[in-house]
Amino acid sequence: MNNKEYDKLKNFLVEKFEKYDAPKMITDNLSQKSLNQKCLRIGKFGIKIFFPGYKALIDKNGIVKYDYRVELNNIPISHVNIILDLYNKTKQQPQLVKPYYKFLKDVAYHAYNVDYIEYEHLDSYEFESIDPAVVNIVEQEHITLSKTYQKNGNENWSYSIRELANTLSFIVLQEDINYPMPRYQGRKMPFYRYFEALALNDADIDTEYTLEDVVSRTLAKNYRPELFNSLEKKNIYIKNIL
Repeated sequence: MNNKEYDKLKNFLVEKFEKYDAPKMITDNLSQKSLNQKCLRIGKFGIKIFFPGYKALIDKNGIVKYDYRVELNNIPISHVNIILDLYNKTKQQPQLVKPYYKFLKDVAYHAYNVDYIEYEHLDSYEFESIDPAVVNIVEQEHITLSKTYQKNGNENWSYSIRELANTLSFIVLQEDINYPMPRYQGRKMPFYRYFEALALNDADIDTEYTLEDVVSRTLAKNYRPELFNSLEKKNIYIKNIL
């Protein structure tokens, strides 16, 4: 299914980037003079996009490949922050696994243009903070790989449906830009990991992995993790997005 919403979102961002002469800033990035120099404020949910990011480049054919950082409430948000939020919610309220599957699939196809009324009941639940032991495990996994984990993106914080949909849309779009489909997985990759996090709390699935495995697969570089059979059998993954 070729989805136009993400194409529109990409075009919107590229237009903004070009307004600030992003190609010149990308060239300047070689000396770190303009890394994440510009900031776009998106909507009313406290989302900011800083660009150009450290992965931005101009290839040998002169094609600009943009990179940026997404912040929510002044905190850089990563796929792992989203994964822990989804895991924590459904660990405490397992009956929400199926509604969150549906919500994520909706966002995967339509970006933040979803029917929020359909999902507003998900915001009616009160959740306890993520277990500090889990946060520490995730932090250590990042340290082992010389990566940075923003703990304040999870501590004492539960994302609302609107925060999730809007933040997710821009975070996964980055994957479409850096690893475009169909040659690469694009935004399929993070959504696979989000579904894997939810499935850990799905009573109908006998999962063969742990939360640490999901985090490790999210941080993986230079290889494409194989999909889990237990999720494949239940058709949890979505594969027909382009």
